[in-house]
Amino acid sequence: NWEMNNPVPPPEPETYYTDPRIKKDQRRWAILHHGYPRFKSIHEVGAQLPDECLAMMANDFISGWFVIGADCDYLYWFLEQDLTHAYRLHKRQLQLLQWKFPPNRWVLKSPWHLMRLDSLLNVYPDALVIQTHRDPLEALPSVTSYMLNFRSISYNQVHPFTLGIEWLDLTTTWFKRGMAVRDSLENKKDCQCKFQDVYYTDLIKTPIATVKKIYRGFGLQLSETAERRMRLYIENNPKNKHGTHRYSLEQFGLEEKIVTERFSEYYERFGLSSQSGN
Repeated sequence: NWEMNNPVPPPEPETYYTDPRIKKDQRRWAILHHGYPRFKSIHEVGAQLPDECLAMMANDFISGWFVIGADCDYLYWFLEQDLTHAYRLHKRQLQLLQWKFPPNRWVLKSPWHLMRLDSLLNVYPDALVIQTHRDPLEALPSVTSYMLNFRSISYNQVHPFTLGIEWLDLTTTWFKRGMAVRDSLENKKDCQCKFQDVYYTDLIKTPIATVKKIYRGFGLQLSETAERRMRLYIENNPKNKHGTHRYSLEQFGLEEKIVTERFSEYYERFGLSSQSGN
């Protein structure tokens, strides 16, 4: 019997890195980079690169994703919503995406989580939250420039000054809401979640040492393999690899005095004036 004497070789075992969905996603990002090559210098994205997870919450139609891409009143409705249901779907999607190769821990990132930490912690009560702090005089024009460029893909005209006011209001709202939730939880003895504060300047200047500090703060062990991969990533992805992202407060009609006044509590609480040199 030919089939018995010449069995079909078994297929190669699928791994996390050979997941066929990676190639599909790579094609999707290639279209964006082809149509808007400058976007890489602002916010590099890719099928195997870390990125914000708010797109998954868009499947519940309650997500900052729609605020980023559209100029409409959705933002004001969104700010008033309880996102617990959206986070439940968020968790379910993560489980579906990684059911073949479940990780020991999910590592997620998005400044939008700060807006509804209460909803996030309803679904992930034992979350370890890392809050990265950057001088608003640098962070605000950076994120507003990102919004300007992203919306310019879909709109013929985007008004920078309107965006400046919108994101000044939005980021101060994030801070106030996030800090209120942190204050209420950190005073509870039965709180399962933990918080750590990290300065952006430290992360840029000494990334490995800063990551090790985070691990120690949460009582976790950074493996040699993970550290080696981090060092390799840093070596292969130097700052401004795809060009320099340039922005300024003036570009969006914002004044330094107004921004520092709006974030005065933030500066005082986290000592950002000494960290950023302002």
